[in-house]
Amino acid sequence: MITTNKDLRIDTFHNSDVAYLANSPDRYEVSRQVTIFLCGLKLNPISVSKYLGRKGCVSLDVRKKLLKNNFVTFAHCQPDGVASKLRQQNWPLAEDYLRRTYDYPFFNYEKDGWTKDAKMMTDYLTVEQESSRNRKIESLDYEIYPRSCIEALECFKACHEYSSLDLVCSAIVATFGVKKAAKISGSTPIYKKTVPSGGGRHPSECYLIDMRNLGAYHYCSGMNSFGRLKKKFTQDDFKRCFGEPNTYVNFDVNYVVLITCIWERNMFRYREPRTFRSVHIDAGHAVSNLDILVAGAGLRSKVQYGMNAVCVEELFDLSPLDEGVMCGLMIGAEK
Repeated sequence: MITTNKDLRIDTFHNSDVAYLANSPDRYEVSRQVTIFLCGLKLNPISVSKYLGRKGCVSLDVRKKLLKNNFVTFAHCQPDGVASKLRQQNWPLAEDYLRRTYDYPFFNYEKDGWTKDAKMMTDYLTVEQESSRNRKIESLDYEIYPRSCIEALECFKACHEYSSLDLVCSAIVATFGVKKAAKISGSTPIYKKTVPSGGGRHPSECYLIDMRNLGAYHYCSGMNSFGRLKKKFTQDDFKRCFGEPNTYVNFDVNYVVLITCIWERNMFRYREPRTFRSVHIDAGHAVSNLDILVAGAGLRSKVQYGMNAVCVEELFDLSPLDEGVMCGLMIGAEK
């Protein structure tokens, strides 16, 4: 069976992508079609005969070059016994999960686990640099928010003194703002926030859509600042992204807090197939914290998971292989 190399990294851009191995200085420009092919191969390894067959979404010459450059490699096939038993017992999803994760062993922290974990992270950092945990969109002008994370929490003790927009911004800062930064050897500091995150990586990013003033903002946690996006967010944009008003929520939506995920932050720390679960846990903690704060302030709110991710990504100029949509919080007027 053939699958993608575990050290393969792909940086995505608008017109083409760059593929490389983590321990190699060589960089190769690849088309988006090749990127999609490699991602599909990661999820569903194929036989050597099928990989080298005449038919395929990318040419045979390209597939041979991927093999030559070690972007794809031979997978070690797992014994089929357990998967077959699951199929016989009519557990198709469990069988599919086992095949996709190769029944990857869990890391055992029971004996000297933290020392082993620290060494594992040090080994990662010797071959590649960890991505920043602080995203700043270079094209935006950011304005520093006047309250820190802890000061923003204090606002909710006297909600009546603040406008609804101020309360929403304070909820964002109180959720995504940095309480303190902890230094770790060989990498950028780990942010400590009011919501937990696996390994302190905090892959979740936050955007605010102001439906009253038709503006959209990105919150930069490292600078504790909001940057306004150039494009106005119209009612038609809302319908395309989130559906018809009052279909999913029973109140007029004044604000939308959108939560996305930067996959690389999480994948650097957790390099095994079960990683996809933890990003949902992170986003769930964040959106629940927001929901509790604004609801406690007397504002109508509802978490929404169903949305047109493609339209949202286009509107915010997101590359889904780098940063994908997770969920949103719809916020209305006072109850």
